[in-house]
Amino acid sequence: SHNLSGGLDELVPFMPAFIIIYFGCYIFWVVNYLMVAFYEDENKYRFYTADFYARLICLAFFVLFPTTNTRPELTGNGIFIRAMRFLYTVDKPVNLFPSIHCMASWFCCIGLRKCKEIPEWYKLMSVLIAISVFISTLATRQHVLWDVAGGIGVAELTWFISNRTNGWKTYQRLNEKISVLELTFGQNVLKETNAFKLVVDNKEDLAGLPESLIAAAAETAAADSMEGKWIFTLHNPSVMPFLQYADNRALREKIFKAYINRGNNSNGNDNKNVVKELVAARLDKAKLLGYEDFAAFVLDENMAKNEKNVYNLLDQIWTPALKKAKEELADINAEIKKEGGNFEAEGWDWRYYADKARQAKFNMDENEVRPYLELNHVREGAFYVANKLYGITFTEIKDIPKPDPDAFAFECKDKDGSSLGVLYMDFYTRP
Repeated sequence: SHNLSGGLDELVPFMPAFIIIYFGCYIFWVVNYLMVAFYEDENKYRFYTADFYARLICLAFFVLFPTTNTRPELTGNGIFIRAMRFLYTVDKPVNLFPSIHCMASWFCCIGLRKCKEIPEWYKLMSVLIAISVFISTLATRQHVLWDVAGGIGVAELTWFISNRTNGWKTYQRLNEKISVLELTFGQNVLKETNAFKLVVDNKEDLAGLPESLIAAAAETAAADSMEGKWIFTLHNPSVMPFLQYADNRALREKIFKAYINRGNNSNGNDNKNVVKELVAARLDKAKLLGYEDFAAFVLDENMAKNEKNVYNLLDQIWTPALKKAKEELADINAEIKKEGGNFEAEGWDWRYYADKARQAKFNMDENEVRPYLELNHVREGAFYVANKLYGITFTEIKDIPKPDPDAFAFECKDKDGSSLGVLYMDFYTRP
């Protein structure tokens, strides 16, 4: 590895306290990158394309021109020295040129240059923060002057290239395509959900259902000019309790299959081709950004970081979860046999017989608990917990625009009385 340290670097004193700025700059990055994301599309896409180009250049340098530096020996046990020890432990002195820390900080300034809505004082403050980050990388001996200059230079170069080429349009086109496909997928599922109606005209077919669900189904039928009948839909408040309580197995099978096949009926709302295109577009976006696949791209910004960590967690859960599922299946099949059934449990049987198994095992009936969980009581209970834990208060607001007359709006205040915002609550399913 190459060591780019020079005489000028030795003039900068080692100052462990600057680790506050070194770590604090992550907030600076998040805020400014998000600010760029909310402004005019072309500037946003040119910015993120430049950032992508810059990271490719950094990767090339790391492979072809690996660098290192000389770190000081840490003595003492003060808070900043302990923080420096932690930093040196997790961040080895490799791949230092160009400095990504400095590059990202300078991008925070570059991205705001064309944002007219951003006040000049904030742009100037961003430059000063970026400069303080540069100094922090030198004062903590994380980088040398050549690394800092390289980070700034790469940011400026790729911004220059991005503003004189149309590479950003590929990124924009993929983002727009993904957004349209995701919206189409959701709309198709919603159309299929709204289109299905399980019409019951024989009261005997309602056996096992709670009175509240029967009454709601009668109201749905009356609203559809089918007085004297009952309509069950694929909306969760209708389909889920139907699967749990309906004694009629054939009707449970019909509504279950309709539910799981939404968007898979080879009609105008079919999602099979939508899914194929969406997977391909997400993969193209991930590869454009330098990731192996879309999962790697998404996880890189999340706590798991990579697919291996996800599978490690899932593998730990799999064995006990499978054991529990097999126990539940055994209980369900036992209930089926108890009723004289000569079949193995299917998807449309699970909720129904799981509920019976719970009652047999624990003498627990959800319908007996339900009156204690009335919507307003549950909401007030949640508010009570938030107030006890964090001191937050909720005051209903009547005279405010709402997405629906049945929705609720609450002003949320912190324990010191300062406003946190407005919370909207809309509990009802609508077409």
